[in-house]
Amino acid sequence: MAEDTEVLDVMSNRGASGEPLTVAVGRGGSAVTGVGLQLTDGSLVTGTFGDGHFIPWWPGDDGVEALSVTTNAGTQTDSVDPSFDR
Repeated sequence: MAEDTEVLDVMSNRGASGEPLTVAVGRGGSAVTGVGLQLTDGSLVTGTFGDGHFIPWWPGDDGVEALSVTTNAGTQTDSVDPSFDR
C-alpha cells in the first residue's frame, strides 16, 4: 500500500430494535493522519484513525461514495467503487 492512500475493507449494517447502524473498517498508509467518508446521502463521517486502521460508524444504512485521506501534504478524495459489496 502506498504511504498516502487508504483502502475500505469492510462495511457492515447492524441494528437493534429496527434502528440500522453501519460500521466500516479500512487501512491507511504510513503518511495518513486522518480519513473521512462521504456517504451516499451527502453527509460526511470522520473515522477514528490509528496504527494504520480506521473504524467509522454512523446511524442508518447509507453507503460510502468517497474516501478523503489527509496527510501532512494535504487532503485528497478518492471515489469508492459503487459495486463495493457491503
